[in-house]
Amino acid sequence: AAYKRGSELVKYCAAQLDKVDNQVKVLEGEMLKPFAADAAPETAE
Repeated sequence: AAYKRGSELVKYCAAQLDKVDNQVKVLEGEMLKPFAADAAPETAE
């Protein structure tokens, strides 16, 4: 029962992440642009 519940939660969370993935945006200057998840912060060394 616990495994089934965990499996359902994984599916639910994955669906929610896919749903909002395209909604994440970054404010740059005066315009919104899509957030690049693979972009490294410029301050990172």
